[in-house]
Amino acid sequence: MAVRFPETKLSRPRCRRILLTVALLLLLGSVFSVMSAPVEISYMSWYTGESDAVEQSIIARFNELNPDIRVVKIGGDPRQKLLTMIAGGAPPDVSVINGVTQPQYLEDLAIDITSYVRQAGIDMKAYLPGLEQTVTRNGRIYGIPWGFGFLT
Repeated sequence: MAVRFPETKLSRPRCRRILLTVALLLLLGSVFSVMSAPVEISYMSWYTGESDAVEQSIIARFNELNPDIRVVKIGGDPRQKLLTMIAGGAPPDVSVINGVTQPQYLEDLAIDITSYVRQAGIDMKAYLPGLEQTVTRNGRIYGIPWGFGFLT
């Protein structure tokens, strides 16, 4: 089954980043799909404007194709909102984190996703030199490089 998305004027790299986000959501969704009750995955990103519209259409289509999994995008300014959610003990399940702040989040909050990355066949060596090290610690993977940020 081919999935169709609306035409857009986004650049290829930006479309690839959005599709990588969806791939990670699908990966997480496959983990949760074995559970009997519907699962909700909270997602936060920095996208606004046309990028946000494309992302929202991808999320809507994912939710339509996966009735047992519901991805909910959290709105608002992610810089402040993410810190507030973390302080309240309820960070989002998946988020795009700015490269400048990522070491703090990687060490304190991210979970080890090494087995999921390997199961999905993601080649971490395919990224620009140095980006793999930004999301790994002690040989374990805690995020997917995303431009100069990563997904957690």
